[in-house]
Amino acid sequence: MTDEFRRKQAELMLTTIAKNDIVICTALVMGRRAPVIVTRAMVESMKAGSVIVDLASDAGGNCELTKPGVAITT
Repeated sequence: MTDEFRRKQAELMLTTIAKNDIVICTALVMGRRAPVIVTRAMVESMKAGSVIVDLASDAGGNCELTKPGVAITT
């Protein structure tokens, strides 16, 4: 994928995540660290009370702020 495609995809993800109350992440690549899909900026754009469920946390997580085995409440 080109850098332009990735930039547009990140912009779309930012606006989409900001509108949702829950995000469920499941992306894994066997034998490698999970790809980071949800950035800090995306998390910060979410409304208070929103939830991210990162099922890829054991492999590092799809959310930039994920800490494997730790529930984070802000």
